[in-house]
Amino acid sequence: MTEQPIANANVGSTRTSGSLSRRAGRKDWQALSGRGLSIQAVPMPLPGKERAAWRVTALALCLAGCRGQSATVEQLHVLSWALRDVSNGARLLEAWDAHDPTVSLRAWDTALDDTLKLAQAAGLVDAQPNGRRKLTDLGKTLVAAVRNSDDLMIEEQQLLAGLGQISEIAMWRRLGTPPKAPRRTDGEK
Repeated sequence: MTEQPIANANVGSTRTSGSLSRRAGRKDWQALSGRGLSIQAVPMPLPGKERAAWRVTALALCLAGCRGQSATVEQLHVLSWALRDVSNGARLLEAWDAHDPTVSLRAWDTALDDTLKLAQAAGLVDAQPNGRRKLTDLGKTLVAAVRNSDDLMIEEQQLLAGLGQISEIAMWRRLGTPPKAPRRTDGEK
């Protein structure tokens, strides 16, 4: 749990849920100077999948499941999106198993860019010149520790294992390739 400082003060009608309302006027704030204003830490729950340690470890597991332990950022968006929620994982597996060329599954994990930066700063992932991300030896050590544990990220490991070894070409064949824009001929604008 993270802790968020909350101001506790009694300022008439400006008090809401243990903290001061944003509507408190200047006079209300000035009135606090003579009263006992205390700031205390209050636990604020943070879901496990929002924590940096979970996100970085999930990223390492995604890369370990990919061919050559490297992937494009687009691949990582889809895989990490699937790991963040059970229903997302089910949608990925359904599309993966369907092989329906008329359907295209793409996803966006809003936290991936920050997660990649954290993983690179920790030395778990390297950015390759071709834009792919690759698991480092330290990242492989992390993945081995998670896989050797009996109780760490079991659901995430099972989902990725259900996909088998993931190559970029096979992934987009299974999940569908978005239609390309029609080619223009000379003279078309």
